[in-house]
Amino acid sequence: MWRNVPFFLLLLMLPVTGCMSRSPHDPFSILRETFHNSARTIALAPVADPSGIQVAESLLVQIDTLIEGILLGAGYHCVSRQEYVATWDHIVAQMGGLYESETENIDELKLEVAREQLRRDLMEIYQSDFVLYPEIWIVDAAHSGGVASWDGASQSVVGFGTRVLNVIEAFLNQDGGFLQPGMVNALSLGITVENMDGVEIFQNAGGIEVLKDADRQEGDAEPVWDKRVLTDPKRNQKAVRTALLPLVEGRYSNPSRH
Repeated sequence: MWRNVPFFLLLLMLPVTGCMSRSPHDPFSILRETFHNSARTIALAPVADPSGIQVAESLLVQIDTLIEGILLGAGYHCVSRQEYVATWDHIVAQMGGLYESETENIDELKLEVAREQLRRDLMEIYQSDFVLYPEIWIVDAAHSGGVASWDGASQSVVGFGTRVLNVIEAFLNQDGGFLQPGMVNALSLGITVENMDGVEIFQNAGGIEVLKDADRQEGDAEPVWDKRVLTDPKRNQKAVRTALLPLVEGRYSNPSRH
């Protein structure tokens, strides 16, 4: 699919997030006022799958659509994901691909040249000021009392009845109950924004949902996750709004005022 071939090569140049825990931080590496004063048009890369989980194409498109809709509503002009990918694919085709013929490995030099050309084309054709890279991250989420909280989201990791029993247990024994604090894996929508020199100037995340284990076969070294993810529209929408909030706060809803 066009999301993965050859567009996936761009992801090799992005920071590797893996399974991570995120703490509160200023998502901007430049002054917010500087960004808002200079950001008119944002090019949108398509959202990347979480590592180790293949998500239905239609669900990823829904996330892309939510991102674009929120940015347009905040007064930005957007280069759509279709225009972005078409521009990238054209560059790769002109270069005859990005693989070394001898080893069939990616030619890192050609990849970097292609990325530089992509930024030039986005500026010249669409007058892009920044590029936004969305990606579904697998993150560590802390839970206490049977409820996980991370990246602006919260979700129960046990049933309601179990949580009630835990409260009773804690009250009777005057301790923390049998649901001790710990960590679970969850999904977040990570948003990275680069300027047209390829320098990261923004990164933020919005929590989506707790990951559930699928049936694991004997001998499996890595976790096997349930593939039924991103199916809750309300959670998806909240995650997108949380991740994009610092980009849209204070923006006008009427693009003609920019």
